[in-house]
Amino acid sequence: MTSFRRRVLSGIQIGLLPSRLHGALVVHYFSVFNSFFEFFLSLTSDDNDVIERCTKCIEDELTKLTDVLKENTLKKPNDFFDKRKSMEVAVNCVEVLSVSSVACAFCSELIKPLQAKKGKRKHPEPKGKDHVQRISDKLKSEMNSFCDILQDFVDASPEETL
Repeated sequence: MTSFRRRVLSGIQIGLLPSRLHGALVVHYFSVFNSFFEFFLSLTSDDNDVIERCTKCIEDELTKLTDVLKENTLKKPNDFFDKRKSMEVAVNCVEVLSVSSVACAFCSELIKPLQAKKGKRKHPEPKGKDHVQRISDKLKSEMNSFCDILQDFVDASPEETL
């Protein structure tokens, strides 16, 4: 018969190790994706104020995502359990950034003008193009920040010897 009591191994309770869910709760998935969804919807409207507000919101959310990564990697001790949790958070942050890049590509496709016959009148520049470009630039800068943070995290880790 299996006992459901938690065993204690060297002062650590088995079953309380961080999981992917714990990392997902630390990272702000829904707020980032909600911001992209609102931006996607705002591109279909003609209201530049709403588009500007959504763009600013996405930029803020991406900055918060970088701060979460920094807080959970560089500012944590280097013991095994913290390192494992830090890696889970790093994986989740990279995942959010990757999905955000795909969402930005969708937004870019949304604002592309329809192809007309050659020689016909030129279409005006889409209103949201500069906003999508701003978000794309922000995604690039945050990706570079992620690389720097993760490289510093790896460099700060002590060498493990067997």
